[in-house]
Amino acid sequence: MTDVLHATLTDTSRLIAENITLAYQDQPIAQGLSLHIPDKQFTVILGPNGCGKSTLLRGLSKLLSPSKGQICFDGKNLEHYSRKALAKILGLLPQSAIAPGGITVHDLVARGRFPHQSFLRRWTSEDEQAVNDAIKATQIEALLQQTVESLSGGQRQRVWVAMVLAQQTPYLLLDEPTTYLDIAHQIELLELFRKLNRQEDRTIVAVLHDLNHACRYADHLIVMKSGAVIAQGAPNTVMSETLIRDVYGLNSLIIDDPLTHTPLVIPKPLSS
Repeated sequence: MTDVLHATLTDTSRLIAENITLAYQDQPIAQGLSLHIPDKQFTVILGPNGCGKSTLLRGLSKLLSPSKGQICFDGKNLEHYSRKALAKILGLLPQSAIAPGGITVHDLVARGRFPHQSFLRRWTSEDEQAVNDAIKATQIEALLQQTVESLSGGQRQRVWVAMVLAQQTPYLLLDEPTTYLDIAHQIELLELFRKLNRQEDRTIVAVLHDLNHACRYADHLIVMKSGAVIAQGAPNTVMSETLIRDVYGLNSLIIDDPLTHTPLVIPKPLSS
């Protein structure tokens, strides 16, 4: 499988993991991972629960340092970037983010501008515009004076997305960004991410569970199982009934999506 993986790697990647092992308290979660994140593309990480998707995203954002191997951006090990310098490059939406008690929606979104602040550079009209653009993009105008803790799960998720957007980084790392959202808001967010990718050349990396959303919106898929990357490439190349069976233990039928002409995965009944 290693030869197959390396055959898909390109020279257009700024964010690269080289033979990394990621562990919690000396317990390896993912081992021997080598992958390139294609620059200015929309990448989706897929796999069953517990396979290491979120752990990989934490590694790519420097929240978790590899116990072996290295992760580099522009050829420089992430360990050599300061937190603030990296926050100007990589915007991260983690799972189950927790807001400070009593903070309003507007104040939380404004915290996305923290990496751009310094002793000599205070709040500017550019910061205000970035916050306003993020609020408008996520349609949370009516929530600005409410406390984050008073919101529904779906509302909170959109607020956290707005904070990451206000950061205005060229790379967005999103861990299950559509969690808690109804289908309409899921599609709105995915369309927004694709717009940021297509129109602003932002590199998007998202962990998703919905295979059909992944195939429809992603340029590049990374498929994981048991802490290893077992396939990566374009959806039309990677997605197959054999892969679904091997990764998820599920029989399926894959047809051409009549709207997007991307793979459309139809699960078969477990009794069939």
